[in-house]
Amino acid sequence: MMKYFYGIVILIMLLTGCQNENQSAEANTNEVPEYMADYVANPQVPDDRLLQESGQSITDEKGKVTLKRMKQINQTYKIGDMELTIHDVKLIHLEPDESLIDYFHVLTHEKTFDYVKMFVEINNTAKEKRKFAPVALLETDQGEKVSWEKDIYLEGLNDSLEGSQSRSGNIGFILEDSEQIDQFHFSTSAVFDQQDQKVAEAKTIEIEW
Repeated sequence: MMKYFYGIVILIMLLTGCQNENQSAEANTNEVPEYMADYVANPQVPDDRLLQESGQSITDEKGKVTLKRMKQINQTYKIGDMELTIHDVKLIHLEPDESLIDYFHVLTHEKTFDYVKMFVEINNTAKEKRKFAPVALLETDQGEKVSWEKDIYLEGLNDSLEGSQSRSGNIGFILEDSEQIDQFHFSTSAVFDQQDQKVAEAKTIEIEW
């Protein structure tokens, strides 16, 4: 009887392992979207570019990421002289490598967690320098609020842009309550010139899954 029991346990473990391998294999057969082709992998967060279907996962030296939800947006919003293009939005579960737990510890005490992220492109259409942040404050339909200071990617998307300069990358925020999210909205910053004078008001953008 015990041999039969252990046999069932081993079979379940093997099937689970095969399923996880298949999910990773499916992700690895996906092609990197053209708008992310030149993206340089973040040093703290696993590269999720191949994750395009719910349930797919990728594991690397930085940990394991599993895609929970994704939506292609591919929409450009104009905020004064700034053009903000949101290419995609993802809800991802992250199991960081032990070496990176301290990095995330200042943002969450959980060892694994969900975060929402967007891949964006910012384009300054003016001839002069502009200061602009794509996300100043994010709020979910569950009432959770996260400010720009808690962006986990830190890819310099809030830095000023010279005239006609563009920049692209990820911006993402850890969420404490992500299970019931159907939508969220975020406010950009206002747009400022090189003398720190406001030249355009902030814009609020809504995202629905």
